[in-house]
Amino acid sequence: MPTIQIQHIGALKDTGVISIKRVMLILGSQGAGKSTLMKILCYCRWIEKVIMTEPKKKEWYVHYKRFFKGLSEFYRLPQSFFSPDSCIVYDGDHLSITWSLGKHNGNARITFFKSDRSKRRHTPKLAFIPAERNLVSAVQNIDRNYRSNSRDVLFNFILDLDEARKAYTIDNKLLLSIMSGLYYYQNEEGVNLIWHEKERLLLDAFYVASGIQSAFPIDVISSYLYDRVGVLSAISPKDLTAALFGYLSSKEKIPTDFLDRLKQLEKPFLYSSMQLYIEEPEQNLFPESQRGLMFRLLQVMSYVKDREKEAWEEDPFDSSLVFTTHSPYLLSVINTQLAVARARLDLKANSEGFSEEEQERRLAELDALQQKYKLDDINLTSDEYAAYFVEPGGTLKNLIDPEFPMVSGVELDGVSDWVEDYTNEIYQIAYGSAD
Repeated sequence: MPTIQIQHIGALKDTGVISIKRVMLILGSQGAGKSTLMKILCYCRWIEKVIMTEPKKKEWYVHYKRFFKGLSEFYRLPQSFFSPDSCIVYDGDHLSITWSLGKHNGNARITFFKSDRSKRRHTPKLAFIPAERNLVSAVQNIDRNYRSNSRDVLFNFILDLDEARKAYTIDNKLLLSIMSGLYYYQNEEGVNLIWHEKERLLLDAFYVASGIQSAFPIDVISSYLYDRVGVLSAISPKDLTAALFGYLSSKEKIPTDFLDRLKQLEKPFLYSSMQLYIEEPEQNLFPESQRGLMFRLLQVMSYVKDREKEAWEEDPFDSSLVFTTHSPYLLSVINTQLAVARARLDLKANSEGFSEEEQERRLAELDALQQKYKLDDINLTSDEYAAYFVEPGGTLKNLIDPEFPMVSGVELDGVSDWVEDYTNEIYQIAYGSAD
């Protein structure tokens, strides 16, 4: 399982070693370092992808501070975020990255793992959806007018969305998660359109509500990434020739099913997983819409398991969804599915000692409950979730109780306690008995 530890970057003092799960949420106040953590993780995952598709790139990133410069420039992290104590330790699927600004002349050290799994080509489909995603709709023609000194996170998001949205046309509309009967597609001119089926209303995304502008890129990119897993990625003639030559030059006798065997040459070039990073998915959304969006993302992370196996039948690579949030509603949605996962586990283990008939009845009722809310396709286990709170001192607190897995929302709901105490004092002054 991939892990990362970050020390002394921005507001982050020491994250400790974090395990990257299939679904991971990061909480904390403004400026606590949530986005910094997620950006660094995404960058490390991307570097690993680049190197695994083109191993010679390893030498590029270990010289002339290219690892550090790429990170700070792409994600627009100011120099004030870094000090000689700044450190990143990343252990991925294939390799480890160790970097400190104050060591080895500020260069990263990259080491391949010595295992059979690490020898396999690994091509995840990766995307980072920033908080500024509304600009794609709010600013007309931003894809043509946005300017940057270099390829930064916003520019890359524009490119990712432009690639993804081409899959959704008038003949292949994408049902959006935030409202019943709401669809997205782009027309022949490349205009983002929102179709309200019930109202028979078609609008340019430029004119729709800010919540729709914020949500549709998430639905579009997450659905597209899912569709790409297990599908052939771009192959250069050089890579294909090398793979074919390697096969033909082996000492094995050419089998009678040679053509079938040749199909196995494609396998290393299939997209093996999806890696999705989202800043505040709840942005501009009504609580019910937040619920719909979160359920859609959990469904995608469940669906993609089968596609991971299409890429690698044995020992597939795991996809992951990482997001920052301030929303107690998203936590509540996560907790319902953690409760389902734990209940299903306990019922299958028959921890309460039910008769076999009663055990089967309760499992059927649980399945029926999920079907009632159209959530029966969410099949994540409780150990596939992770949640962390970035504390004011720059350290991380695990928010999932190991005994009964639920995400604690105490850190998000301190205002409710204040409101209750304050209101009680008001009522005491106005209506309480005088001593």
